[in-house]
Amino acid sequence: LNNKPICELNLRRNVSEQSDALIQRMAEIGPCIVAFSGGVDSSVVAAAGHRALGDHCLAVTGVSPAVSHFDRQY
Repeated sequence: LNNKPICELNLRRNVSEQSDALIQRMAEIGPCIVAFSGGVDSSVVAAAGHRALGDHCLAVTGVSPAVSHFDRQY
């Protein structure tokens, strides 16, 4: 038997299913631009877009006073 709790196994399956659903939905929508902040949420969306669309998904970061000088260089 697996020593992992049932809820952890279900969570992993649900995350995998949600990831697959996001990739599938992005493939259906087609070419896109992802507003990329560098945080977890936009990173997940950018990665899903790349998996679904390859070069037809572009992640961009806007330049504003909210973006540090360091982040604007990279």
